[in-house]
Amino acid sequence: MAKAKKAKKAGLGAMSARAKAPAAEGKTVSTTIRLDPERHDRLRTVAFHARRSMHSLLVEGVDLMLAKHKG
Repeated sequence: MAKAKKAKKAGLGAMSARAKAPAAEGKTVSTTIRLDPERHDRLRTVAFHARRSMHSLLVEGVDLMLAKHKG
């Protein structure tokens, strides 16, 4: 019971419920990416030199991967 209260307090209960529901049109879905320190540092460096956010670079990478794997 204590774990459930902690999860709810941290917003984890709501987050798991949102992850299961389909995304409405025009809405975004949050996700987590885990990078090793070397990749993280390289991504930060590229974002800094490109004057872009790390997020925009990751979205670009996902778009490239999805274009490559069109079904």
